[in-house]
Amino acid sequence: MGAFCLRFYGLWRLKNVEKTLDLYYCKLTPKEQTVILKEQNSWEKVLRIFEWFKSQKEYAPNVIHYNVVLRALGRAQKWDELRLCWIEMAKNGVLPTNNTYGMLVDVYGKAGLVKESLLWIKHMKLRGIFPDEVTMNTVVRVLKDAGNIIGQIDFIRIGAMVGTGGGNNFSTLGTSDVERSVKKPQLTATYNTLIDLYGKAGQLKDASDVFADMLKSGVMPDTFTFNTMIFICGRHGYLSEAESLLNKMEEWGISPDTKTYNIFLSLYADVGNIDAVLLCYKED
Repeated sequence: MGAFCLRFYGLWRLKNVEKTLDLYYCKLTPKEQTVILKEQNSWEKVLRIFEWFKSQKEYAPNVIHYNVVLRALGRAQKWDELRLCWIEMAKNGVLPTNNTYGMLVDVYGKAGLVKESLLWIKHMKLRGIFPDEVTMNTVVRVLKDAGNIIGQIDFIRIGAMVGTGGGNNFSTLGTSDVERSVKKPQLTATYNTLIDLYGKAGQLKDASDVFADMLKSGVMPDTFTFNTMIFICGRHGYLSEAESLLNKMEEWGISPDTKTYNIFLSLYADVGNIDAVLLCYKED
């Protein structure tokens, strides 16, 4: 960032914000304008600067700036102001992106407004936009924080993110659009979330299918992945499969951690295998 922009921050304590902006606006790039919006510590300042930006003839509203403003309003739980900003955004012909919807899901969810949060996903559907992987993870986290495991799994099935037999309810999209939009997850964290959710719901087969799909897609599992699968298999009475996963884990150079051994300690103790329990203590 240029020296002029750094000097702008030094002048920020001045009461006449508009006068300060007058001095520097023509020198600011769109990226620097975004940084200035993001750096504000109150929603009032964000709105004030944004309104000034819009008053300039050279300024062209863009989705990045609207995202910053909407996030600031959402974090401050200024829902009326947020709705007005959303309406204005539409009037100005600025289209929301996956980042916009993901952010709205996030701020409403963190405010405890789970139902309202999920309505943004419905709005995406009506606009023919399919949630990307980051947005999907945001929704799953919101549902997880709300303790709604079944809702999380239903959402995953709606998204048809992996081939576990779930349908796709985005019927407003054409078949070719769905095929282009629905992609396999590329993040280990996404698969870990799915496996964990199916495990907590007692759905071993679905969890195993997701794990197999993960390997088939070339996404590398980590210690969390193996710990979750070992725990799920063991709790369903498939101890030999759990041990096989440990061997595979070591073959792939993924080091077991304390949690791995604690899981086996618990599993072996449940079946009364004292020798195996003692062996786990030594290895841990």
